[in-house]
Amino acid sequence: MQSIYVVDDSTDQRLFLGSFLNRIVADYPARFLQGAPTLLDSLSDPINSGSVPARVIFLDFQLPEMNGYQAHKKIKQANQYKKSLCRDAQ
Repeated sequence: MQSIYVVDDSTDQRLFLGSFLNRIVADYPARFLQGAPTLLDSLSDPINSGSVPARVIFLDFQLPEMNGYQAHKKIKQANQYKKSLCRDAQ
């Protein structure tokens, strides 16, 4: 089963988006990650990280260590996902 990844350094934002998603999309469980490096590890080695494939990734663009734009670029370069939409909330 695929899941929805929520990547944000703010616990409040992860919980808010997660509770919303659980109400409207019960078929795909939400998985919460604190940063882009954790996301990239989960996507590159799902078996060892204990993750399931992502159906959708909600990625905060203002993250410490590696921002969301950089993470999005790495995901696209690895050709892990064929379709990608990069949208800034501003």
